[in-house]
Amino acid sequence: MCETRWFRSRPETIEAVRFDGRNAREIVAWVTASGGTARLEEAGSLVLGTGASEQLLLYGAIVVRDGAGRFRALSPPEFEARFEELEPALAS
Repeated sequence: MCETRWFRSRPETIEAVRFDGRNAREIVAWVTASGGTARLEEAGSLVLGTGASEQLLLYGAIVVRDGAGRFRALSPPEFEARFEELEPALAS
């Protein structure tokens, strides 16, 4: 039988923005200026490059840039379960 061990996630400071359908251009500008890939599709849809694949964002999705500079999108419940907002002075 294999021996299992327990692990805990390390604390991680991230940047994030919620896609509300009106801020797609700003998100594309932020992602591309930070070295990621993102593009607008027809009807204001937003596609986020997440390394080897792409993710079509639904309204309400939260775009996250982690400490390594990688981007991903999370649903609001996933985001709220993993992160809490920091005061601006603690975010640096």
